[in-house]
Amino acid sequence: MPISNAPPKERFLPLLIVAIPVLSVLLVALLVSYIFVTHQHETMQLEAEVVENAVLEQSRDNIRREVSQVIRHLASSHADAEQMMRRALRERTQSAKMAIEKLHEQYRGKVRWETLDQLVKINLASFSFDQGDSFYELYRLPTGNGVLKPMLVSPESVLEISTAAGALLEPLSGQQSGFVQLAGYVGGSDALLYVTRLNEQGLVLAAVQRLDRFEARLKQQLLQRLSEFRYGNDGYLFVYDADGNYLMNPVDTALVGRSVCMLRNTEDQALKDSFIQAGHTPDGRFVEYRWHRPESEALEDKISFARPYARWGWVVATGVYVEDAVRAAEAEQLALRQRADAGIRRALLAVGVFVLVIFAGTLLVARYTSRLLQRYQRRMRRQNLELNEWNSRLEEGIAQRTQQLEAKNTELRRLSNTDALTGLSNRLRLDQFFERVLGVARRYGRPFSVVLMDLDHFKRINDTWGHPTGDEVLIKIGELLRKAVREVDIAGRWGGEEFVVILPETTAKQACLVADKLRIEVLELDVLPVTELSSSFGVAEYQADDSIEKLIGRADAALYRAKEKGRNRVESS
Repeated sequence: MPISNAPPKERFLPLLIVAIPVLSVLLVALLVSYIFVTHQHETMQLEAEVVENAVLEQSRDNIRREVSQVIRHLASSHADAEQMMRRALRERTQSAKMAIEKLHEQYRGKVRWETLDQLVKINLASFSFDQGDSFYELYRLPTGNGVLKPMLVSPESVLEISTAAGALLEPLSGQQSGFVQLAGYVGGSDALLYVTRLNEQGLVLAAVQRLDRFEARLKQQLLQRLSEFRYGNDGYLFVYDADGNYLMNPVDTALVGRSVCMLRNTEDQALKDSFIQAGHTPDGRFVEYRWHRPESEALEDKISFARPYARWGWVVATGVYVEDAVRAAEAEQLALRQRADAGIRRALLAVGVFVLVIFAGTLLVARYTSRLLQRYQRRMRRQNLELNEWNSRLEEGIAQRTQQLEAKNTELRRLSNTDALTGLSNRLRLDQFFERVLGVARRYGRPFSVVLMDLDHFKRINDTWGHPTGDEVLIKIGELLRKAVREVDIAGRWGGEEFVVILPETTAKQACLVADKLRIEVLELDVLPVTELSSSFGVAEYQADDSIEKLIGRADAALYRAKEKGRNRVESS
């Protein structure tokens, strides 16, 4: 029966069937909303009552946590630095040991022991590290009296300490190598040594580190790092010593060395005593006082937490102004009210939406959306497969092209700096190295020397055995020079049968020794069918206002004198 033709009571029956559940849901939603709003207001009032104390306590916990983290950072950085220093000492000693063993293997039986010892000392004396705070020392193993014989030691070292019977060797407990700490050894300060025995060579080698300067550099680095630390609006760290004097204050560097409690040129002794007492409390301590903000002269209540770093006698501290905590509490209360109001609005909106859509066609929408998503997913998977395929092909092409370019660039760099026949540095590379070494010598007054080498009667070799044999001689000379020079030196072909060796941090006397060693090795060089091969050398040391041309000219003049005096010799300008 159509509704329009139904009796009045039956006409409204479908409406009542729908309206009763809707009204029931609405009443329940209103009741739940009322309960929720009431609960939110009560909760907000309770939280507002405790938030001020909680914020202040949280501020105290924050500054205590910040200081504790800094203390852990100091301990970790200290340990890491010591570990790196020990590793560096070990690696330097091992490197020097290998160099000594190589020299003994190369020259044993060919030169006298005194000459061999001199070569070892020359090689080691040219090395120092950490601005001269770390260096090598060399001793001869003891014979009957158990006393080490010094061969290469620092002028600041106290020989009575290191050469005493068992001073360096007994701590090794029978091991070949190990760490030894000597009190008052270098300049009256403690030193850490990594000592190794070279039994076959009869030597004791040590890499020495001055601990006082190592500690001073580390302290300076860590204070600089702490001075850059900031948190919040006015949060910063300050460090003072056990006597209550500033070691670091990033806000006012002029306070360094002055009392930590100097306020308006007046020292508060009671406050200073509180800070000093905090510095003697292992777990730290809070200090409450009045202090001015960095940007103003107004005095405000402040709470600081100070905790000692006992290893260096430092005390690390930071603080918070009470007014900041109060403002934070007020901001937190405002945030609580805003969150409560937002929660109420969201709840009422949710109730309204719930009432409006409770009987909506959720299933129909869900099914329709599901079909749309399935079609979209299938399309996305197909597009992703195509995109991945394109990406793979593109990446393969890029990788292949990159490899080709890297190979060509590597070859170009090698060709631009290397002589094609000998494999030594060419004139371009030598000129670049000359400029760099000359700049260091002019700026810091450091020595360096140049050795010019010329093969004697090389034209006779070409005329007698042909140019291929001459080329073979040049190749052998190139191999000899590459093996003979240090990593900091450079050897190159200057032109024809003439070669040059640039020796940074080397005097003319040391360079003559290097040249004479090269002269002997050339005599011993075996290049068939050549029966006799010798070389002449000219040595020149950098002098003030020398240019490259002047320095090479003096070395060339010395080489000319060596030729005039019969060849196969070394002359110095």
